[in-house]
Amino acid sequence: PRDLHSFPTRRSSDLLAEALAGIDDKRAVPYLIDYLTEGHSKLRMAQSLAKAGNREQALKMKREGELIVGAALFSLEALTEKNYGNDIAKWRAWWEQNKPYYQ
Repeated sequence: PRDLHSFPTRRSSDLLAEALAGIDDKRAVPYLIDYLTEGHSKLRMAQSLAKAGNREQALKMKREGELIVGAALFSLEALTEKNYGNDIAKWRAWWEQNKPYYQ
């Protein structure tokens, strides 16, 4: 059997993000916003690595960031039926306005 960590395109946290959307529990939204933020951080880090000349590490970090952002956005949009794209401030504002209904 293959080790789950050896799959290059999926992380357990990506699967968890998608699973949270599948159970339709809006209390997962702030965690998914944090996950989206993590993805953006990795994409910025990839840019810095590329500027420093570390192409291989930059490509790896970029791919990881893209996967995280994709999983987070998929789950946020599925849970909220909203599409704020990569605008973290709008996602946070939506949660602040709506969290009393879900806690």
